Amino acid sequence: RADLGILYPVVFTSSIGANAGTGAPGRGLGKVVYGITQTPQVWIDCQAMESGEGLLVNWDTRRGVLRPGVIEAMFAAFEGLLARMPSDDGVWSEKEVVTLPHDQRQRRLSANATAAPRPAGLLHDAFVETARRCPDDLAVVHRAGTVTYGELMARAEQVAHALCARGVAAREHVGVALEKGSAQLAAVLGVLMAGCVYVPIDPNQPMARRHQIAIDASLRAVVAQPHEDGADWPTGVAVIEQVEIDATTSPAASSSWFRCAADEPAYVIYTSGSTGKPKGVIVSHASAMNTVVDVNRRFGVGPRDRVLALSNLAFDLSVYDVFGLLAVGGCIVMPDADGRASPAHWADLVEEFRVTIWNSVPAQMQMLYDHLRTSGDRARSLDSLRLALLSGDWLPVKLPDAIRASLPGLQIVSLGGATEAAIWSIAHPVEEVKPDWPSVPYSRPLANQTAHVLDGGLRPCPDWVPGEI
Repeated sequence: RADLGILYPVVFTSSIGANAGTGAPGRGLGKVVYGITQTPQVWIDCQAMESGEGLLVNWDTRRGVLRPGVIEAMFAAFEGLLARMPSDDGVWSEKEVVTLPHDQRQRRLSANATAAPRPAGLLHDAFVETARRCPDDLAVVHRAGTVTYGELMARAEQVAHALCARGVAAREHVGVALEKGSAQLAAVLGVLMAGCVYVPIDPNQPMARRHQIAIDASLRAVVAQPHEDGADWPTGVAVIEQVEIDATTSPAASSSWFRCAADEPAYVIYTSGSTGKPKGVIVSHASAMNTVVDVNRRFGVGPRDRVLALSNLAFDLSVYDVFGLLAVGGCIVMPDADGRASPAHWADLVEEFRVTIWNSVPAQMQMLYDHLRTSGDRARSLDSLRLALLSGDWLPVKLPDAIRASLPGLQIVSLGGATEAAIWSIAHPVEEVKPDWPSVPYSRPLANQTAHVLDGGLRPCPDWVPGEI
């Protein structure tokens, strides 16, 4: 495995040809009933010798250096290959002469049998339907007030009309550079209702980075904070501020908005990548919908649920905060601007607004746990929390049991996946945490997704062989 920078001490020992010219090679050697090799620096010693009219091949292996079953699977593959060589001429020209053992292949096929009906429609369709059916239901709550589905729909339509008034056409990219809050949600929904693609941009980032994103994403417009000195956007980008949106009138419950195809882009999220240069990841309505609908189904997310929206809009966990809850008639709880990094503030909001779903990176859950641990009986007031979705980083092995000791009714789920795969690709409900676990299992793929561990040649790695996910 030199491709992974790993070198295993393996030795090949051969006496083939040593008995040449002596007639029947190897006769009289007897039957090997026991052997021992005392070379601790060698993991595998493959020995080949002539025996009778055939070939005797065996492995001496060092105990305890490989996982149970690995040596047996390796030798079975080796033996199968040797058996094919004398009679199968094709084996000598095959590129892949060793394949996964049958049982391993079947387990992987079973784990990746994730086919499910694909949800129809666009990412914002369910919100629009709920807004028309239940306009008085709460969509957003925060300490400054509440916003109903009907009110959020009206504000989103104002954004869509403002875009159209500026000549922004369907399928064009529109930046959303607003602080967290209901106006930000309305902008995202309005961009989608206008048939455009939303591009979240953190308004607190340096203007040079915002310029870089705006140019790379070919922004046609940006819904931005009120103008600040030095905050000019690139030439050609129409800047739409809240004042302009508020002055826009729109008919209620418009049904004439442009509808793109489900496989067209819904949003572009910029990640720093490995070089530090922003890299735009384009995600379609269909891909994001597939994840949102599956997660909601798996964990019974419905209209009584409330999520604390901790994630920045430019981080893809926010996609679930917004569309996961609005898709089922749930409610989004917004933190105060000056309390977004305060676990005490988070706990206050969970208690005050009866938050049921926690969706964050593990570090923020760790901060909440540390706060509860030093706050006496405070955890009792957070008993509304029923589901914690933790992703975006390594989940500390001891955290699930620790947080459940404070919140025993909380179901903890570890999720993962690249931004390119639409929020998450895998999910693992964390139940019993075994003492010898080096990490929480990465688990199994979500609906209509598959997971693979491949080597440098994009071949499946056998069990316990390291590779790339």
